[in-house]
Order: sequence, then C-alpha cells, then structure tokens
Amino acid sequence: MFKKKFSIIVFIIVLLLSGCGKNENSNNDEIKKEIPSGLWALRYVGNEKGEYVEEFNMVEDFYGRPVNFMEMMTVDYGEVSYMELDEEGKGTYYGVGSRGNMDVSFKEDTFMLGDEEKTYTKDGNKLWFEDGEGYYSVYEKVSAELLEKIKKGAYDCVDFSSAEIGDLVVLGEYDTAPGNDRNEVLKWRVIDKDGDKLLLLCDKLIDSFSFNYNPDQTNLDSVTWENCSLRAFLNDPQGFLSMFTDEEVNMMQVTHLENKAANEELLKYWGDFHDIDERKTYSDMAKQHATDGPDTDDKVFLLSFTEVEKYFGEASEPSVDDEYPFSDMPRNSKWVATVTKTVEDNGQGYYNRETLGGAWLTRTLSTAHDYNGMMATYISGDGQVFNYFTYVPLFIRPAVWIKTK
Repeated sequence: MFKKKFSIIVFIIVLLLSGCGKNENSNNDEIKKEIPSGLWALRYVGNEKGEYVEEFNMVEDFYGRPVNFMEMMTVDYGEVSYMELDEEGKGTYYGVGSRGNMDVSFKEDTFMLGDEEKTYTKDGNKLWFEDGEGYYSVYEKVSAELLEKIKKGAYDCVDFSSAEIGDLVVLGEYDTAPGNDRNEVLKWRVIDKDGDKLLLLCDKLIDSFSFNYNPDQTNLDSVTWENCSLRAFLNDPQGFLSMFTDEEVNMMQVTHLENKAANEELLKYWGDFHDIDERKTYSDMAKQHATDGPDTDDKVFLLSFTEVEKYFGEASEPSVDDEYPFSDMPRNSKWVATVTKTVEDNGQGYYNRETLGGAWLTRTLSTAHDYNGMMATYISGDGQVFNYFTYVPLFIRPAVWIKTK
C-alpha cells in the first residue's frame, strides 16, 4: 500500500513539473509571437541591429552643411513617419513625402506595408526594418502626447516616465522668431535625477538676452542675479513661463539657489594671462566681487559656473583658437552648446556660422575691470570661460527642476 501511494505521489509531482515546463514554454511562445500595437514613430536610421549610424541620418542643408534629416523634416516641415496599430498589429502607416499613407499589417516576423512584405525585428519598445540597401528605419513606441511633440521637432526625445540622466525630454515651446508659423519645441537634457525629480537644462541656445537690460549702462556695480532683468523674465508668468502649459508650469519646482561670486574658480583658468600690451595680468586688473549675491528661490534659472563644472567637468583641453587671449586658455568640449534651428534659420544673435556654437550665460557674477562695473560669467562657443558686461546680450540655456509624478 505504501509503495502504491508513493508511486501516485511521484506521478503527481512529475505531472506538476511537466505542467510548469509547459507553462514556461507557453509564455515564451507568447513573448515570441508578440506583435507591435499602439503608436510607433520613426526616430532615426540605423543598421541591422537597430543601432544609430551617424552618416545615415545626415544630409546637406542649403549652405552645404551637414544637418540631421529628422530635425530638418520635423522642425522645417512638421513631418514624421509613424504607424498607428490596433491590438492585432493592423493599422495605418503615415509616410512623408511621396510615400504617403498605406495600410500596414504585422505578423510574427513579417508585415505588409501596402503591397510589399518586409521582415522586421522587435526588441522591447523599439522595432526596425530594412528600408533601403543596407540601412534600417528604427521606430519606437511613443505616447500620443510625445508623438505630437515629435512632429514639432522632438524626434530624439523620450517620455518623462522613462527619462534618465543624459536623455532628452521636451517641455514647452518657444517662439524665438515672432511671426513664425509655429513654435519650435524646447528640448531639455536631463543632467541630474532625484527620485521622481529631474534637473533639466535647455539642450541648445534658444535666444539672446542681456544679463540685466540696461541701455543707459548705469549702476553697474549694483547688479546681482536677484535683481537682474533676466531672472525676472525667466520667472514671469507673462514672460518665459507663458511658453508652457499650466500643467508644465505646475511640474516646475521652486529651487533654492546659492549665488556666490566666482573669482578663484575663474582665475585658475586665466588669472596669469596678460592683457594685450603685456602690462597687467587679469588678476591684477580684476576687481574682487566684494560679497556673494543673495540666495534666491526660482522656478527657472541659469546654471552657476560652479554647477557647470559639477555637471560637465572642468576645462582641461587645449584651445582650438590660435588668437589672443584664447590660444592659451583651456577649454571643455562638453561646455559647448549650439543654437536651435529656429535661431539659425533667422540669423539671430552672435554665433559661429560654421559650428553653430554660441556664447551662453551663467548666473554667476565674476571679476570686472575697474571702470566698468560687474561682469557676468559666460561660456564661449568654443567651450572656454570668460566674463563680459552685464548689459550685452548673450545666449541663454535655462534650467529647471521638475517633478514627474
């Protein structure tokens, strides 16, 4: 009797183990047979592994300079290829140009695009298929909200929910050139993360402003970040904040900022360089900023020079400029920022027309020549640090902490 019961128990265990194996295989089959559904937007052109290939994505602009094809299509024309699929993988392919819209129907390994059958690869939220000899169109699953932003230029951005340090996200739109038919979306680089909070920095130079608008050039020694016109504009609901929806403004967190003066931090880069007639060093000519500026609480701000070094490192690379005084000053290529396509198209501000690199302000006041008051610290288009008069327009890269949940 005992042996019979033992045999029955063993048989049941075998059946259970066998059932587990079948369930596992069944799950694997389901994963293998999963086909795409929802919205899928073209992100870039890659290789057979779905990897980005720089040369596949570049074309020449009107001036013969290389430009990203996706940026040109979305910013200039508002066009992007995307697919809208039901749960069975059937739907519509929305093409650009002459290709137009077509029916699309996915199977396990292939899909029909109009009358043409193609083989595709799907890996998580990314799929790609050969769209020409040797190059592949890479699509990514996106939300309806992000798709609309991609059409306006956010072709390389991700949703807030999946954003990590180094990613691009889109927040707001900016009318750099009044009179344009539509605004260009603002793309921000995630440079820090704290739980559900992200520190965003405008990825490109969006416009030029004076640190403090002062056409009469009066009371220059009284300028601080706290009382400058640029801070007022960035935090004004009728100014910079008007470029955002109420929901986006509510995501922005009020940040407590220290506004320390920068002298030693700057002089370590150019304190020993002489003026053009070799009589004095910068440190001899400089007027020490006597006190730090007051702390402030802001939604939108500029990075301090200390924060530039914190997030992008110090300058240690040789200069790319062979003219005085730039030739002797170290640079950091990670400090370099370029203008947006809208700024470029409208020729606004002073920037290098070949590299598109421009000078951008920090919120840090620095040393100044005796006769001309306070000066604002800025990063040059080549990635060097300088200071200049607070009333002269330079480009801006606003920063903001947002809460995503």
